[in-house]
Amino acid sequence: MSTHDGETEGDFLLWEYKILTPKPSLTGKLDPDELEAQLNRLGSEGWELAATTTYSGTTHGFVCKRPMA
Repeated sequence: MSTHDGETEGDFLLWEYKILTPKPSLTGKLDPDELEAQLNRLGSEGWELAATTTYSGTTHGFVCKRPMA
């Protein structure tokens, strides 16, 4: 038996995903304050940071997940 509020299929919790791809500043770097604000906004909507995506050693995306309602 599960103790979560999300949708299930059998014994598995179903997830939805969102990929945050912040745009770099003119210097080519991510603005940490802007990224923090975006992640806090997503967190207030129930999203949890699950992973980052990197290519050639540079972070390009932030994968967030939350249980499906």
